[in-house]
Amino acid sequence: MNLAVAVQNSQSEARALRARGHAELAQGNTAVSRLTFGRAHGSALADGSPVQHDALVGMASETVAQGDMAAALRAVETLFVQLETGGRLQGTDRPRLVKWVAWQELAARGDARANAVLAAVHAELQVLAGAITDPMLRHGLLHHIPEHCSIVAAWATGQPASPDTAT
Repeated sequence: MNLAVAVQNSQSEARALRARGHAELAQGNTAVSRLTFGRAHGSALADGSPVQHDALVGMASETVAQGDMAAALRAVETLFVQLETGGRLQGTDRPRLVKWVAWQELAARGDARANAVLAAVHAELQVLAGAITDPMLRHGLLHHIPEHCSIVAAWATGQPASPDTAT
């Protein structure tokens, strides 16, 4: 991160901050993760970087960890608007994680948009998996990436998986 700051590469800085935010969250340091995700979002937003979406998801994940679903929904509401209007999340590091967290927030609130978000991200994942001819690689895509596992499970059961399975 210090190198990104030194060379004034704001997109790399935002990515480093986002990664640090997830690491802090995984260690239970929610206050630090909240600040770190906020810095990542601010940096990416100022630069017009798509990392802003990843940072928003981090912010939402942190508020979910705190049990504040209303704050999580506020954190990703702009993503819902973009997805609803056919917008794409080009350039985000983990677009299916973004959509997974969006679905979690909607499903937890009983929002009617949840079904469309889950259907779209599941269909996207199935297209990706269908393009992989090697069975081991296809299995890995579906079962070794946390948000992909959660999407497949939610689609199969119609129930949200635990929020901590995607972080």
